[in-house]
Amino acid sequence: MIRIVTCVVVSCDRCQEPGHPIADEVDGEVHFTSVSDAIKQLPDWRLNPGRGDALCAGCAADEDCVTHGHDLEDVRGCGCRGNLPPHLAALTVDAILTRTCPVPVRKCRRCQRFTETATPVTAEEA
Repeated sequence: MIRIVTCVVVSCDRCQEPGHPIADEVDGEVHFTSVSDAIKQLPDWRLNPGRGDALCAGCAADEDCVTHGHDLEDVRGCGCRGNLPPHLAALTVDAILTRTCPVPVRKCRRCQRFTETATPVTAEEA
């Protein structure tokens, strides 16, 4: 039997990420039965079927941070354990002994990026 089957395929407009976590297992594309099916299975994506726009969760978070600014967590030690060359100058004997990094950072809850801050971090906070 030969038949024509229509499906919906989603990929991110920015990074081209395929629209499903199992895409790597199925040669890069996941076929959805309808646009509403794709929307249900990709809840973290920003899909606008009317315009045909699709942003994966990561790119949607980046867009939100550009528009609204970062949503930063509390300050904490970076956690690199001194493995980042720019942080070597900040290491103290205590930081080396406890395998911590005293460089203060904050992470964005949306885009997961780190930013260094001017607030020092104590060994207890690191």
